[in-house]
Amino acid sequence: MRKIKGILLDLDNTLYDYGICNDNALKKVFFVVSKKFGISEDMVKKDFHTARNQVKAILNGTASSHSRLLYFKKMIENLKGTTDVKFSLELHKIFWKEYFNYMRLRKDAKEFLDFCEENNKKVAIITDLTTEIQLKKIKHLGITKYIHFVITSEEVGKEKPHTGIFHAALQKLKCSPNEVIMVGDDEKRDIQSAEKLKIKSYKSFRGIYLNKLK
Repeated sequence: MRKIKGILLDLDNTLYDYGICNDNALKKVFFVVSKKFGISEDMVKKDFHTARNQVKAILNGTASSHSRLLYFKKMIENLKGTTDVKFSLELHKIFWKEYFNYMRLRKDAKEFLDFCEENNKKVAIITDLTTEIQLKKIKHLGITKYIHFVITSEEVGKEKPHTGIFHAALQKLKCSPNEVIMVGDDEKRDIQSAEKLKIKSYKSFRGIYLNKLK
């Protein structure tokens, strides 16, 4: 039986419920924009997704393609025909404040991280998006003591399912593919990309037989 030394963890929607956080944060933003421009929240939602798609069309495959600030900046430019620096920054602040208000570490994730700590398993979070906001999420979740490394798509230069981020994590952990496991929610970006490197992968913590990792 192989000896597992390291754990690769996805962050968003694996350690916490991304949908609840993102949906409620956007709802607050849509309300604020609706009041400012005197248009319906449904129209704001449509304008937001248009702006988001425009940003992604240019930046797809990069960490900045997830930037809410870019989405809000573009949305306001579409609505006003000019850049509104103050309001773009205000929306960005509102979004993340509301996002963190709903952010809670999943119980099974906490149990798994406790297990890793008790059994001396090194944990590396591998995640898309920009480094600053991902580090803030980890701090907010209160899990910094469990994490040995954080590797983001911003620093690697490629997003999952590109295997570059997995190679970077293995290098930092000083582990081979058969000495780690991967836990992530996305079949293509987390599971299939890890398994290309022969890394055993799981879509939930419940699927892992913890005693086999000791």
